[in-house]
Order: sequence, then structure tokens, then C-alpha cells
Amino acid sequence: MSDSSQLIAFLQVHLKPFDDGLRVISECAYSEFYLLFCAILFWCGCTALAARLSCLTLFSTAIFTGLKQFILSSRPYMDYPELFNGWRENQWGMPSGHSQNAMVFWGSAAVSISSRLFRFVAILLIFTIGLSRLYLGVHYLSQVLVGFLLGMVIIVFSYRFEARFCRWITRLSSPRQLALLFALVHLPCLLTFLAHGILTIQPGESPSYQHLAFFSGLLFGIAISLLPMLSNKLSHHHGTIKKRLATKVFPGVISLYVIWQSKNYLSPFIQDLPHSFLQYLLFWLLGFFISLWACWIWPKIHQRLFK
Repeated sequence: MSDSSQLIAFLQVHLKPFDDGLRVISECAYSEFYLLFCAILFWCGCTALAARLSCLTLFSTAIFTGLKQFILSSRPYMDYPELFNGWRENQWGMPSGHSQNAMVFWGSAAVSISSRLFRFVAILLIFTIGLSRLYLGVHYLSQVLVGFLLGMVIIVFSYRFEARFCRWITRLSSPRQLALLFALVHLPCLLTFLAHGILTIQPGESPSYQHLAFFSGLLFGIAISLLPMLSNKLSHHHGTIKKRLATKVFPGVISLYVIWQSKNYLSPFIQDLPHSFLQYLLFWLLGFFISLWACWIWPKIHQRLFK
């Protein structure tokens, strides 16, 4: 066994008492849980923070999903069956998407929130999520570290260019804004498809492309829904935080859960369609609708009901 696999075996023995906690942490570090948290922040009135975290997390998800199609790196339990710890994934292992998104989400939140306690908790969560992926035997140490590194690159890039980009895009006309956002959002997806066609690299499994289409639709829907925020045209949040939690957040979370479960129910039917392009289009539309519901449709319904 390699040094990295020996480390995983060591962790699986010595972290066994924390098995349930590490599994819960890993389960809650999938992209959909981050997006649900962003929706709650948005409905509570933390619009700018929710916009930043959701866009960065989705863009990060598109990047690592595309990279997994090029870096066909196996997972520890694939190479060493004895490291299987009851957890399987349906994509390749490099980079670790959990580690990358943990760094992007919690790292960006730590940069945005000036609280020493929160930053300590954020760092602890990032480390624990990476550790949980090692313990479960689904990533080598190198895959986790590369995920952390890519996440840091995304944070630095965002911190340096976000304000400049927002000022620039507000000066464009609406059609140009939409065209630019569409191109940027779908860049990882487009590069993945083109590179496979040009370089003839093994395309991998179809679910990875379906994920790319779905998360690209999500990101585009969020991006265009939040465009008015750049011009301070978003409606103000009314009522106390308790009232927003009772009338907006809790019903919104339930509605998102129902919609997401509907997506899971529809997925097998979409995957059975004969044409791949139609599959990708429908997954894109599902993502687009979910983001519009969270950012625009449900807030409008709430505004009508609770004027």
C-alpha cells in the first residue's frame, strides 16, 4: 500500500469512535446543502453574502465536475477494496469536490464575516470535511489537498476581481449582461465538451455531464436573478427576523425540498431519454427553475401574501 492509503487505513482505525459525526459532516458538504444554506441567508436578508457564496460554490462545482472528466484518478476504495468504508461516489476522485467546495464556501464566508470565532469555526469545518473524505476512503490525501488549493485560488480570484467585475457589468446593456453571464456560467461545461471532442479524451460517465448541465442551469438562474442587486433594485426585506423565519424561510425550505425531491424523481425518466442533448437540456432547465424559484418566484409569492 502507498503512504496515502496507509494514512487512510490509520484514520479508519483511530477515528472509528467519530464515525457517525464524520459521515454526517461529509453528507452535509454536498453542493445542494450549501445552496440550501445560501437560500436561507438570502431569505433572511443577507442578500450580498448569499449571492457571493452561491455563485462561487456553483462555479466551483462546475469546475471540479469538469476536471474529473480529464484527470481520471481513481478513488482509494477502487484501488484497495479493504479501504471501502460504506461510501461510494459515481465520479472520479481528482480533485476532491467536497474539499474544494468547503474551502470556497467556508473560506469565502470567513473572508466576508469579520468575526474571529466564526473564522475559527470555518477553518475547523474545512479541515474536518477534508478529514472525513480521507476517513471514508473516497479520496487520497493528494486529491483533498488539490481540492483545497483550487478552492483557495477561486477565493483569491474572486476577492481581487469581484468588485471590478460588478462595476463593469452594470455599465452594459441588459442583452449584453445576459450574453456575458451565459458565456461565463457555461464556460466550464463548454470547455469540457470541446476538449473531449478535440483531444479525444475518454468522456467518462454520462451522469457527470448531467451534473454539469444541472449546476450550470442553477448558476445561470441565480446570476440573472441577482442582477438587479448590482443596481440596488432588489426589494427591501420587511418584518422582523422572527417573522421572516416563520413566513418566508421555513415555508421556502419546505418548498425547495419538495422541488428537489421532484428533481430526484424525474432524473431516472430523463436519463432514459434516447438523445443525450435532450437529457442535458432538461437537467439544465431543472436547475434553472430551482434557482428562479429560490431567488425570484418564492420571494414574489411571499411579498404578495404578506404585504
